[in-house]
Amino acid sequence: MDWPSFFQSIANGILIAGLYAAVTLGLTLVLGVMGIVNFAHGELVMLGAYNTFWFYTLLGLD
Repeated sequence: MDWPSFFQSIANGILIAGLYAAVTLGLTLVLGVMGIVNFAHGELVMLGAYNTFWFYTLLGLD
């Protein structure tokens, strides 16, 4: 594996870990404050993912 691919893999890992941390923090915050699990949280995450996909597709970003 060459160095640019290695650093790209590290950057991708950090970004996906940040996404997981944000989702987990949201679930934990809702559970701690309200005392119930918000099952709609996953739906909102997927809605954001679809919106991001279409945003990047329509603007032609890579």
